[in-house]
Amino acid sequence: MLKVLKALAEYFDISLGDLLEGIVLHAFEGKSPFDAETLQRVETLKEIYGMDYDARASHRLVEQPPHQDRGESDAASLSTPKHIAVISLWAEDVPAAVHFYRDVVGLQVLPSHSHHSERPHFDLDGTCLTILQGKPIPAQDAEPARFPLIAFAVDDLESAVERLHAHGVELPWGVEEGVESQWAIFRDPAGNLIELVQFGGR
Repeated sequence: MLKVLKALAEYFDISLGDLLEGIVLHAFEGKSPFDAETLQRVETLKEIYGMDYDARASHRLVEQPPHQDRGESDAASLSTPKHIAVISLWAEDVPAAVHFYRDVVGLQVLPSHSHHSERPHFDLDGTCLTILQGKPIPAQDAEPARFPLIAFAVDDLESAVERLHAHGVELPWGVEEGVESQWAIFRDPAGNLIELVQFGGR
């Protein structure tokens, strides 16, 4: 719209301010500011500058950020991260960690990585959890001191806890509850602090 107005002002050899002044003063008196010939030129300018809307769009237009055209906006949208793709955990004993997350926690090993014991990947509904060789080092002077490195959402925490108990996993703090969730925090074989959480209460 602004490009159309600027082009029209240039056509009349007046400033944009003078053009707007004339439009407003005519509107205040209920008159059309343009004759038929000018209206036809406006339609031509609208086609040139891609202004494909009319008065029905009044009060519905959303201003784009400065110096950003439609192409830049689309590119920015495509380059904005949508979700976490990979989460990495380190363990000195990778096979033990694989057994824990596959057979105790119940995660599914991705078929393409089932035979790659040195770098296995687990499927987390589109996000990959990978176990890497290395010694995990807890955060120093962390606040709060007890907070999970990763939390897995479950539909039935009670059943998940029973499964942990059946595999001898200790739950030092038991099952804890908040206003809208309940959770259990424990350590994996590598010492990483892990949580299972159920949202929405029991």
